Amino acid sequence: MAIEIDQARKDEFAEMIKEFCENELDVEIGNLGCLSLYDFFMDKLSTEIYNKAIDDAKEWYQARLMELALDTSMLYKEENNK
Repeated sequence: MAIEIDQARKDEFAEMIKEFCENELDVEIGNLGCLSLYDFFMDKLSTEIYNKAIDDAKEWYQARLMELALDTSMLYKEENNK
């Protein structure tokens, strides 16, 4: 499953890459180089990041379900032994 980013946002990321390379690495890089780096990192990292987000969401929801089960079990009334 490919992650689709619209062109305007992709261009923003490319500009961020360009600024990072200039400011942090003292390397000037053109638009083609920025887009190539963007594509490289998206190809290598996007699936990993996506799957991590799914795992984190799953863990969060499982914790909420455990809390819900505990909360609802506390609602049971005990029978009176008469």
